[in-house]
Amino acid sequence: MHPAGLARWLPLLLFLTTCGGGGGSVGPEGPLLAVTGVGSFGDVVVGDLSPTTTWTIANEGDQDLIVDDVRLAGSEAPSFTMAAGTWPQVLGPGSMLQCELGFAPMTEGPVAADVEVISNDGGVAGTSRRILVQGVGVPPPPIHFVDATLEAGLMAAHAGGARSGQAFADVNGDGWLDLYVTDSDGPDTLYINQGDGTFLPGPQVFDTPNTSAAVFADYDNDGDPDLYVADVGQDHLYRNDGGVLVDVALQAGLGEVNVADGRAAAFGDYDGDGDLDLYVANHSGFWPDVFYRNEGDGTFADVTTLLTPTPLGLCFAVSFVDYDDDGDLDIYVTNDRLGIGDARPWFRRNLLYRNDGSGPGGWVFTEVAESVGADLWIDAMGLAIADYDLDGDLDMALSDTEDQALLRNEGDGTFVEVADASGVQRPGIFWGTVFADFDLDGWPDLYMATNTEGNGCWRNLGAGMFEDVSEASGAADSRASYGVAYADYDRDGDVDLVVCNGGTGYRLYRNTANPDTRWVGVRLVGSGPVNASAIGARVTLELSDGRSILHEIKSGSSMGSGNDLGLRFGLGDAEPVRLRVRWPDGLLEETTTVPKGTEIVWAYPTP
Repeated sequence: MHPAGLARWLPLLLFLTTCGGGGGSVGPEGPLLAVTGVGSFGDVVVGDLSPTTTWTIANEGDQDLIVDDVRLAGSEAPSFTMAAGTWPQVLGPGSMLQCELGFAPMTEGPVAADVEVISNDGGVAGTSRRILVQGVGVPPPPIHFVDATLEAGLMAAHAGGARSGQAFADVNGDGWLDLYVTDSDGPDTLYINQGDGTFLPGPQVFDTPNTSAAVFADYDNDGDPDLYVADVGQDHLYRNDGGVLVDVALQAGLGEVNVADGRAAAFGDYDGDGDLDLYVANHSGFWPDVFYRNEGDGTFADVTTLLTPTPLGLCFAVSFVDYDDDGDLDIYVTNDRLGIGDARPWFRRNLLYRNDGSGPGGWVFTEVAESVGADLWIDAMGLAIADYDLDGDLDMALSDTEDQALLRNEGDGTFVEVADASGVQRPGIFWGTVFADFDLDGWPDLYMATNTEGNGCWRNLGAGMFEDVSEASGAADSRASYGVAYADYDRDGDVDLVVCNGGTGYRLYRNTANPDTRWVGVRLVGSGPVNASAIGARVTLELSDGRSILHEIKSGSSMGSGNDLGLRFGLGDAEPVRLRVRWPDGLLEETTTVPKGTEIVWAYPTP
């Protein structure tokens, strides 16, 4: 048979027997070895681990079978894995021993090895039996993740429900991104990145049994990331004091204002004064969301009255975004219509507050969602923002209980819903949502968490089209998923995912894109008139093939999640030509020296 046909072999079923006597024998004499259940694993992506198969060693004789050793043999044995056993073991007549075997191909193509069993089969000590196992290593698809939860040591629990929060930031300043995760009925956990692909729970204890959203940003401009965590009742603002998170919500004027069920939060400098303001979204039966202005002295003031109409607490996701590219941050609020489809009151549709700047009566926001085509009437849960079609403006993807939505920015301040036409559609109840270039080809891809039929992953094919690659991606988590956040936690150049599964815990999906130098990283540091996190800055990378990739730095969105504020640009087969930064205060800078395969740290110029 041609080697390529190995992938199609039927599972091998071997009964290896030895018995004394000829045709007139009335029964076996001595120990008699039988092995069942070892065979072909079929196709497995190189670097992945197949589900293990259980196989059995049985003693079909009338005397003890002594199994001295079970091991893998042959030149291709390293592609297979075997559960550790303790040898020798004695199997009495009629008894059996179960073993586990896995397949983790190291190269492409068909591979084979032997399971060698050394025993006293037939009463002869040291008898060796070899049982063939085989599989085929296949190349990974363009977008491919590996479940790295166990290898990374991410063992956080989650009691259940749609209250999830996950956020990345370098809390202790060692250059590696740490991870904070919430629990809907138990303490939160800050996992410290060890720099070797693993995390360890930090020593700090967070007695926060009803938390959801988690978002990092440097609200006090002291150079380290602080943390906002939403709760049922009093929320938490953790000031970072040398890697220790100190809850200062009450001192900052936050804890006693928002006492509803917070589900999302986002930071952004709406008034351009150089410090970060805060929007907290509630989903608590018409208790209003709360909008805070940063006073610059460590405290916040409630300025929710600037938003008319007042968003009435039906929100799962919110983001500051300069949708009209006029240099200031607008606010997009997603709302849950609560399954009601007859009427369209303003508090059950999505809201877009256009930032119109300072006016005679104070700062001016104008709600324009209906006039610009962004007033979606859906059970909106997740929100992701990116320039998915590379036309120089920011588009928005939203998850829903029925139909996903993709709002294409027309560049004139209006949006058109194009999910069906773009191939972004699948039945299910979807929640957290992110845009990121998973395959590093220069086009932002899309990922959505769902609690129904496996998470969705859509590969951006360019020309405004997406392909559903959920199953092949390796991240089609079949559990009840709600939150999702992204970051390059292992600093290899590609974007990884952490997903919250209600009632189960968190899963870490490591991207296997093998980026080499097909990427450019950018991390901005603000100062003076620009907030230290540089939220609101726009970064554009021009490529040798004529494409321009736009990112706007933002916190929040997805659904109660904090993505890393560092940027990752995929290059595909192109070369980087020019990198441009538009800082939040309008300052423009650019460079034509753009190294590949590394992260550029770009600081706001000091006088």
